[in-house]
Amino acid sequence: MLLRLHHVGLIVRDLQATSAQYTEKLGLRLDRVEDYGDGLLRIGFLVCGDMFLELIQPLTDEGPNAAWLRTVGEGIQHLAFEVGDVNGTLAELTARGVPLLDCGARRGASGTRIAFLDPRGFAGSLLELVEETAESRAVNAHALDAGWVRYCGALPPPQPPNPGGEWGDTPHTPRRLRKRPVGGTPPRPPARGAPLDPRGEGRADQAPGRGAPLAPRSEMPTGEGAQTPGRGAPPHLSGRERAT
Repeated sequence: MLLRLHHVGLIVRDLQATSAQYTEKLGLRLDRVEDYGDGLLRIGFLVCGDMFLELIQPLTDEGPNAAWLRTVGEGIQHLAFEVGDVNGTLAELTARGVPLLDCGARRGASGTRIAFLDPRGFAGSLLELVEETAESRAVNAHALDAGWVRYCGALPPPQPPNPGGEWGDTPHTPRRLRKRPVGGTPPRPPARGAPLDPRGEGRADQAPGRGAPLAPRSEMPTGEGAQTPGRGAPPHLSGRERAT
């Protein structure tokens, strides 16, 4: 029946001042501000994970929200739960004997469909049912251009499928979990201006890394002046082996 907690509704006197407290002190992001009810309310939505904090500022002395502000004051007013079908959920709750404030769905903020339940059925807590619509999903995606909604920031860009390169790592992959190719670490790029190795494995004067095969003894230089390959010495391979 209930899909998730959709938002927490708070009554405020000054939406701009209150939203600044949540953004500056808690790091939440103000997603949008809407005018609702023909000038009765101004509503701001703060993003908190996969839900919203809904800041409701009455603009007149009329209506239940203005009355709440006068009698109760600022603070949490209601909890809103997302459902797939408001009218279907109301019918099911009615069959269970749950008291309702709305007998059918009506238009809510952002183009949603909503209905409120009677607080007397839930220990004095005001509960709201919210059904997302095509219009509200467009608002959530900042894709609807309407005069009653003002978007406060761009949505975070989607991550590309593999921004970390050929090993499948991403910038958010912990270092200890990053993948490595079989047989050693990835080759380092050659230094600027250094000659490339014919095998395409970096600088020609770079020593073989851990796990690299050594040159066969028969092909190592012999005679006067010959040296054993040491640190920094190139592997002595024939032209055929370099080509492979």
